[in-house]
Amino acid sequence: MQTLYIAPGAPWENAYGESLNSRLRDELLNRELFTSVLEAQVITEDYRQEYNHRRPHSALDYQTPAAFAGRCRSLGALPPNPRLQSPTGEHRGRAAENRKPGPNLITTGT
Repeated sequence: MQTLYIAPGAPWENAYGESLNSRLRDELLNRELFTSVLEAQVITEDYRQEYNHRRPHSALDYQTPAAFAGRCRSLGALPPNPRLQSPTGEHRGRAAENRKPGPNLITTGT
């Protein structure tokens, strides 16, 4: 698989990214006033967990992105995600059976 080039100033070439940016701005950034970096990190992480693990998306047949990613992985469409597994190979988290990837899956470096 090869990464496709998106020309600067051509956001219409990346509809998934632009949709995510719009939702993030409307649902989080325009509604919160962050008074510290720590507060921004905590609130953003809560939003990320809500978006990826608790809120179904119509584009994913009303599955969460994490659950969709898990289904794709189980079908061999995606490689295993080491961030979702413990050292023994067991899935972590409350909704391990619902983990699935999607085009709008928000990830962070933490």
